[in-house]
Amino acid sequence: MAGAGLSSMSTDAPLLAFASVLAGSLGIPVPAFAGLIFAGTLLSHWGGGPWLAVLSFACAMLGAAIGDITWFLLGRKHGPRVLALLCLISLTRETCIRRTADFFARQGLKLFLVARFIPGLSTVSAPVAGAAGVPLHRFYAYAAFGAALWIGTGFALGYFLAEQIGAMLLGLRRVGIDLGGVAFLLTLGYILYRWFRRVQLIRRLRMARISAAELAEMLAAGLTPVIIDARSAPQRTADPYVIPGALLWQNVATCPDLAKTGPVVIYCTCPNEVSAAAVARQMHKLGFKDVRPLLGGLDAWRAVGQPTAPIVEIGGNMCLPCTLVPQPS
Repeated sequence: MAGAGLSSMSTDAPLLAFASVLAGSLGIPVPAFAGLIFAGTLLSHWGGGPWLAVLSFACAMLGAAIGDITWFLLGRKHGPRVLALLCLISLTRETCIRRTADFFARQGLKLFLVARFIPGLSTVSAPVAGAAGVPLHRFYAYAAFGAALWIGTGFALGYFLAEQIGAMLLGLRRVGIDLGGVAFLLTLGYILYRWFRRVQLIRRLRMARISAAELAEMLAAGLTPVIIDARSAPQRTADPYVIPGALLWQNVATCPDLAKTGPVVIYCTCPNEVSAAAVARQMHKLGFKDVRPLLGGLDAWRAVGQPTAPIVEIGGNMCLPCTLVPQPS
C-alpha cells in the first residue's frame, strides 16, 4: 500500500528536491536533508528510466545555486550588516559568524566541500566568502561540488532505505498521520530543536554587560581596561576599525602579559553579544576575574559618538594596541 502511494508521487521528486534545498540554502529553518532523503525514496519507486533522477538532481542543484549565490552577493555588497542579520536570525551557535569565519580562515574554499554536512555552517559560509572578497567563479566551483556531494548523499540514503521509510510511513498512516502531517512534524521538531539550542546558548552566556557610555566614562576617568575585539576576520576586513587601544582576539595564550585581575571588556557585532560572551567565558575559565562583554558591541560605541581607530598589525602580531586615528566620515 505504501509502495503504491509512493509510486504515484514519484513525479513530485524534482519539486520536493528543489523546494527543500532552496529553503535550506536561504536560511529558512526546514529539514532540507530530510527532504532530499524522501525525494530519493520517491525516485526508488519510479520505473520510467533515469531521466526523473537526473531532473531531480538538476532541480536540487538549481535550488542550491540560487541560495548560495544570493547570500554570496549580499555578503559582497552589504558585508557586516548581512553577517549581523544572519547571526540575529540563527537559532543555534553553529550559525554564529565567528565559528564559520574561523573554519573559513583555516580551510579556505575547501570549507564548501563539507559545509552542507555541518548543521548551520552552510547558512553563513556563502556571505562570509562574499564579504571576504572571494571571486564568484571560484566560490561557486567549490560550493557546487559540495552541494552535489550533499544532494547525492541524500538521494542515495533515500533510495537504499526506501523500504524502511515506506514501512515507517505506512505505520504513521495507520495512526492517522499522513504525509503532510509527517512534513509538518519534521519541520516543527527541527525548529524546536534549534530554538532550544539557541535558548541554551543564551542562558549559558548570560553575564553582566558594560554599556558603551560606561566604558567611555572609564576611559575618560583614566581607568584603562583591556579591550578586546572578538569579531571574526571577515567582519574586521569589512569594517577595519576598532575601539582605540583594542587588541585583536586570536588566542589569549598569545598575550601572556595581560593581567588576570584587571578589568577586560570584549566586544563584537553579533546580536546578544554572542561571540563576545563566548570569548568572555573562555577567559573566565583561564583565570581572568573581571571580564564583561560590551552591550551592543562596536555599533553601540559608535552610536554614543565615540571615536574608532584603524586596525594596525605589526609583524603579524595580532595582539598589539592600535593607534588612535579619527575614522573618516
